[in-house]
Amino acid sequence: MKSKQRQALLPVMSIGFICILNFRTIVSKNRHPRDDKLKELPSIRRMNLPAFRLGPTISRLALGIPLLFVSCIKQSDYDLLLKQNQELESKVQMANQQVLQEQAATKAVQARMMQLINIQSTLQKRDQELQDAKTELETLKAEFDKFRTQRRGAMVGKKYPHLSLDNGKLLINAEVISVDSNQLSVRHEGGLIKVAMADSNEQLRWEACYDPEEAKRLERARFLADARMIDAQLERDKLKPVVPVPQKASGPSAAEMEARAAITAQRAQLNREYEALRSKNPSAFKNVSWSSNRPEASAMLNSMTGRPAVLGLSRLDSLRDAINVNLLTLQSLGARLP
Repeated sequence: MKSKQRQALLPVMSIGFICILNFRTIVSKNRHPRDDKLKELPSIRRMNLPAFRLGPTISRLALGIPLLFVSCIKQSDYDLLLKQNQELESKVQMANQQVLQEQAATKAVQARMMQLINIQSTLQKRDQELQDAKTELETLKAEFDKFRTQRRGAMVGKKYPHLSLDNGKLLINAEVISVDSNQLSVRHEGGLIKVAMADSNEQLRWEACYDPEEAKRLERARFLADARMIDAQLERDKLKPVVPVPQKASGPSAAEMEARAAITAQRAQLNREYEALRSKNPSAFKNVSWSSNRPEASAMLNSMTGRPAVLGLSRLDSLRDAINVNLLTLQSLGARLP
């Protein structure tokens, strides 16, 4: 602290020293004429009064003026000013640092905003590309559906002298009647049969543009449509009033007995017809499920899946329909179904 005070007083002392030198020079120039006048006054010179020696006295006064000026500044005020100066310098430095930090943060935010703008632009571009790809895909699907329909339409009426199927069957003089996504109808020497597309052959599947996924999807849609139709029919049946059927004490009517007898005879005949076809084509009926008690409800007669491609199945279908008609007759009479 003392060294700083000394450094602060050096300019003041330098100015005072220069003033003293200038003042001594002026006094030395003006002293000689006065000394000559004093020689003419011997009475005054003999007095030897110290009050008339102005040169040394004025020099001492000039030397004390700077010291007087210096002594006028209080030490406490100087320390206070120095402390305030240091605080201001510290605040200025802190403010500069804050400005630099704010500038760096602003630059970072601007860079981040530019990145977000670039990302948004890229997302918009990708979204537009996705929409274009979807549009192109829909167009390709429509063109492929049209092409597939044309291919299947061209198969109708096509004749094959010998048509071999993957299940080992050989159809003579076969002609394609209709084609859809999962099956085709073929007329041949033995009659008319429906062949599942998966059981046909590689050539037919290629010509029909067969797609197993498409077949499953359409089969599922058809099944759901049938289920909705059955549900609607059940709802309509619930709204109809149930009319109780009067019970006759005398026993079953003649119509009921006739229907029951016809059902029994037709079921026996259907079982005989089935056994005859099975004996002629044992390999085709190897994995076929058959119910002898209710042959009209067998899966082979009510589904295309697992239906063998043999001659004589139309006869079995006719017997099945006849049995179902008699069962409906019993149901309308209110009789218990056999």
